[in-house]
Amino acid sequence: MLTIFSGASSAETSRGWTRTDLTPVTQPAVVGGRVLLYVVVSNRLRVIALDPRSGATVWSDQASPSFITSGVPPGLVVSNGKVIYVRRAEESLGAELVAADLRTGRRAWRSDPVVLTSWPHVCHYEQTAVCASGYLLLRGPRTNLLAFDGGTGKLRAATAISTSDHGREIGDDLFDPGQRRPEMLAVARSSKVAWREPLSRIFPLPGASTDWGWDVDRIDRAGLFVGSVGSAPVARTKSHVVLDLSHAMTAGFRIRDGSTLWRELGATYTCGLLPCSGADQGAFSTPSPRQSAGTKVGVRLRESGTLSVPPTGPFGVPSSDARVTLEGFDPRTGRTRWQFDAGHDVGLIALRRLPPQVGTTTIVLPDDSGRLTSVDLADGTRQPTSAADTGWCRAPIIYKLRFFRLEIYGGQFAVYSCTATGVRLKTPGRAPAFVGAIGGRANGLIIWSDQGGVSAVPVGG
Repeated sequence: MLTIFSGASSAETSRGWTRTDLTPVTQPAVVGGRVLLYVVVSNRLRVIALDPRSGATVWSDQASPSFITSGVPPGLVVSNGKVIYVRRAEESLGAELVAADLRTGRRAWRSDPVVLTSWPHVCHYEQTAVCASGYLLLRGPRTNLLAFDGGTGKLRAATAISTSDHGREIGDDLFDPGQRRPEMLAVARSSKVAWREPLSRIFPLPGASTDWGWDVDRIDRAGLFVGSVGSAPVARTKSHVVLDLSHAMTAGFRIRDGSTLWRELGATYTCGLLPCSGADQGAFSTPSPRQSAGTKVGVRLRESGTLSVPPTGPFGVPSSDARVTLEGFDPRTGRTRWQFDAGHDVGLIALRRLPPQVGTTTIVLPDDSGRLTSVDLADGTRQPTSAADTGWCRAPIIYKLRFFRLEIYGGQFAVYSCTATGVRLKTPGRAPAFVGAIGGRANGLIIWSDQGGVSAVPVGG
């Protein structure tokens, strides 16, 4: 259902809209006069383009998750007036990359049939190319860094990472080759593998594995990859697995050779979720100057207690003694800059709901006594906050796709207006500019995806 409504007066626009008939699984890419995102229709993935002024559908096409890990959120690529997405190949059971004109949806090119194990993105080393991990169907199953020409879709390079077909990209140019016993990490650049290291040398934590998740950023200004990988459960039954929240590690290791510069035991990197200073919150990949990218102040969670997770996931139940402390740190050295004890914050510990965001890098958390406090993640400064104040919450989008069989997938995080205590509010008449950094902005409107649709309201407030 498309609803047009009047908002507060604005020099640019005075109207907003909402699309409650859509089931979005990504935040929108608002570029070139279009609002682009992945949606689910009858358990099938589609890419859709909306008019940013009215919210009306301009064009759409079928899409595919290929064989990408189901918990990895999808994302679009936008470059040179084209949107690039994953589509089921018409002549085979594989997939293909498709580039379509932003405004009309007319196809500019499509790649040869592929099997992908990561969502495509602008190549870090060559921003006129599009990269993903996977393999060409004609060349047989193995893990490659595939690089396609962004203008024509022709394959530029297929750099062999391993003979396994289960490898995946877990960061820009950083790969889990799919090998186990030992598990490895590798970096591929252009047409060669720069280095390989056992994962245990970087993360010497028993049971550490990307099979239990990962959050790794490439921070060029520091010359490092910074992040964490998951660790195996401490107990398993038919009904659940139990994770020890303290069994964690954050590490900084050099991009050029994989050598570890620093480690922090007992802490999980979380800039993929929280609005860290310098981190890009955009929902899509596009060419950008390298010097502008990279987290300036990292944030990690130091947790205790356990999390009981059902095998079908995705949410767990924290133990009654579970606690979480946030730490801001220098990505170059791992040195802690500030700490904040958020106590038994169930939403953050279980990742059911991220803390209300009230500024570009500021969130609201309960302190160890339960009092609400706004915390700036850039420098740790804080001040008391009233429960009557409002912010913007984020919660994961979980959806089902029929791809050979009906399976559960994880989308990007939904955004919605909320109280400082996290209670959902009605869509407001205006939205602050920082919401546009998560979603998008066009014609004086802030545009974002929630679990129940896509909305646009005038900027302000």
